[in-house]
Amino acid sequence: MAWTPVWHWTDQKVRVHAFYMVLSLLLTRLLLFRAHKAGDTRGLKAIIADLHTIDECLLVYPAAGTHGQGRPRLVNVLSDRSPQQQQLLQLSGADRLAPPA
Repeated sequence: MAWTPVWHWTDQKVRVHAFYMVLSLLLTRLLLFRAHKAGDTRGLKAIIADLHTIDECLLVYPAAGTHGQGRPRLVNVLSDRSPQQQQLLQLSGADRLAPPA
């Protein structure tokens, strides 16, 4: 595990940096373990790149009613996903946090 670069000056900020680096390492390894257990034999870089291409979009629809008065309707949607991307979302539990399709 590499500690550089650490751009923090105080001990508390260095400890927080260490905490989120170790946490990210733990979470990525857990995702890799779950993906391999589900039959996905790709490496960690390919899995992260696959997840990185999923986008969340905010669609803004004009207000319903007369003369467009009122609040516009906002809808969050995820971009189209491949079956592998959908499986990774399910394995990580992120599908529960995603907006409904």
